[in-house]
Amino acid sequence: MTARRDPDRVELPDLMARVQDFIEERQVRTAHDTVADDCAEGFLGELDEALWLLDEIEEADENAFAHAARKADHVAEFRRVLYRLHLVLTDWEQSAQAG
Repeated sequence: MTARRDPDRVELPDLMARVQDFIEERQVRTAHDTVADDCAEGFLGELDEALWLLDEIEEADENAFAHAARKADHVAEFRRVLYRLHLVLTDWEQSAQAG
């Protein structure tokens, strides 16, 4: 009898090779990073974390935005924050195009 291989299971040597490939690729890509790269990554990481936190918070139905008493106020504040984020994005895009 031959044991079937689970197609979703990753064998340890395969996993180790994938991790090593990831580490090497990242080292090549980030070899010349500056403090500014660290700042950008930190900012984006915090922003992403805030969005994940919102997802977790809203899993409880009583926390869902639909139950907010001041929806219009929150939407207005969200638009203000999005506008600021848009300004950062366009600034970064211009800087990236300039080289």
